[in-house]
Amino acid sequence: MAVDTKAPTYMSTWIITALQSIPELNEIYKRVRNPDGSFKYDANTIAMMIQDSAWYRLNGPKVAGKLLDRIKGGENAYREGVNEYRQIVSKTATELGLDASDPAISNYLSALGENAYLHDWTPSQLEGVITSNPEIVKKIKGGLYAAQTQDIAEYANTMGMTVSPGDRTNFTQRLLGLTDKNGVRVRSTVDDIKAEIKNNTATRFASLAPQINAGVSLWDLTSNYRQKMSDLLERDPDSFGWDDPLFKDGKIFQSVDPKTGQIVARPLWEADKMIKNDDRWQYTENADKEYGSYTYGMLQKMGMVG
Repeated sequence: MAVDTKAPTYMSTWIITALQSIPELNEIYKRVRNPDGSFKYDANTIAMMIQDSAWYRLNGPKVAGKLLDRIKGGENAYREGVNEYRQIVSKTATELGLDASDPAISNYLSALGENAYLHDWTPSQLEGVITSNPEIVKKIKGGLYAAQTQDIAEYANTMGMTVSPGDRTNFTQRLLGLTDKNGVRVRSTVDDIKAEIKNNTATRFASLAPQINAGVSLWDLTSNYRQKMSDLLERDPDSFGWDDPLFKDGKIFQSVDPKTGQIVARPLWEADKMIKNDDRWQYTENADKEYGSYTYGMLQKMGMVG
């Protein structure tokens, strides 16, 4: 069949260019041409053959369509579209904490801009693509995830957790996404991680679980014990962290009821005795005064002072 002379000329032009310039479509080009150079099929039929090709299916309608548009509309229009997406990529990368002045990152982001344009990726999809690249993830510093990690770390501290550098790394990795045993990338939200921390705290400190589950922080729930330590040991109450010998594992604020075997809140009078048994107590002015009063009392009983 000869080419349909009623078909728009530009259609025939872009089709021929596509068949010649895209290696995967060269076979179609051979099939649609007669030995004398004429077409066997009209332009619409050839376009349908392109859409039914393995190349088109592999790339998908969106990507393949844009690659064909590049041939139809010219290189300048295509480059304008790519450059627009490169700006979106750059903004997303900056928010993530990537330094575009790093040559490796710059090259990666430049190539990503073209892919983003071809696929019409949203900023959210772009973020997913970037954070699925382990080599690029290693270069993330600051940005959105640093702020989210700091937020989680501060919350964890109020819930009885001494946050180590390793914990921070784990928070960030979970926000970015970890690959499970089935090869599926699983991402956690800030709220997911906070809920897990809260549940762990409620489990560790059963005597305070109802209040913790209701949303009260362990820091607030134990402030009276911290103040008691501050008064007796003569230190700022905020200086007593969760790794302090008296706070570690909830020692000062919970105990086991000898009658029921249940974990209960420790009475403040017991906490008072524990603090005074701590080695730090003997070096305080409070201790000097108490020891002095005790000694004076003993001397009075012995009739040695008036």
